[in-house]
Amino acid sequence: MVTVGIDEVGRGCWAGPLAAAAVILPTNSLWEDCPPKGGATVLRDSKRLSKKQREFLAEQIKSQAIAYGIGWATPAEIDQLGLTKAVQIAMIRAMKNSTKRAPTTKKSSSTATSTFSKM
Repeated sequence: MVTVGIDEVGRGCWAGPLAAAAVILPTNSLWEDCPPKGGATVLRDSKRLSKKQREFLAEQIKSQAIAYGIGWATPAEIDQLGLTKAVQIAMIRAMKNSTKRAPTTKKSSSTATSTFSKM
């Protein structure tokens, strides 16, 4: 079984596109040891992270993900279909755009956790 994390951004915006991302992370990786931040793990609520922490995790995710993809819904699609359907479309597109990748980094869990904790 494979678990895919998928989320959207842009739902609360007054204008502009809506984006969704889908990610498959390897098991037994630094993600299982990711330090909690304010009661939730860092992968559950990026709004609680600093810009520096978000940028660090974005690079870690891109380098270690088994697969990831991004999907968009345009403002015209949001207007025509409604927000809920547009979110679904963006998420489906993110899944379809997910590309298998070979992880490029072998950073240990303790090294990444230590680096993150210092931010």
